[in-house]
Amino acid sequence: MWYLPALITVAGCSGKPVSVAPAPEQATADATTAEQAAAEKQSTDLMEEGVVASARQVMGKPYLYGGTGKGDTGFDCSGLIQYAYAQQGIQLPRVSTEQATQGQEVEKALDALQRGDILTFAGHPGGSKVSHVGLYLGQGRFIHSSSSKGVAESTLSGTDPNGQWWYVRWVGARRVIGE
Repeated sequence: MWYLPALITVAGCSGKPVSVAPAPEQATADATTAEQAAAEKQSTDLMEEGVVASARQVMGKPYLYGGTGKGDTGFDCSGLIQYAYAQQGIQLPRVSTEQATQGQEVEKALDALQRGDILTFAGHPGGSKVSHVGLYLGQGRFIHSSSSKGVAESTLSGTDPNGQWWYVRWVGARRVIGE
């Protein structure tokens, strides 16, 4: 039987590529990473939906300078954003200029926005000083509290006549969820 070890040695040196299956530990780690990523995405989606739903639940509430919605009162713009995020356990500063520094900056392009992003606006066209905030809903729509309409939805568009008013005052966006 001296020839068996020699045969095994020769067969192992044949120079042909040998395919090796990934170790079970690596396959398990890859699957776990994919599962974690999917769970994080689902959690982010649910959080975004919750923030949007919280803001929509108070549609029609009146504008109230300094209003945070406590009791049965109204909201100002930053009070609405703070309230919607707080319903999901996320604490934000009270005023729009501070909210405009939270989370991660998002490219100023409609196709870069995600539901739940905070939109920042200036008081005049082309301005850069943030004086108003809103919550992006998707499809070019956002919810905010304005002094003329209270909590309402508006359009952000460079071509829509109503949406242009906001578009020319749009400073940027911040992503607090899934940053």
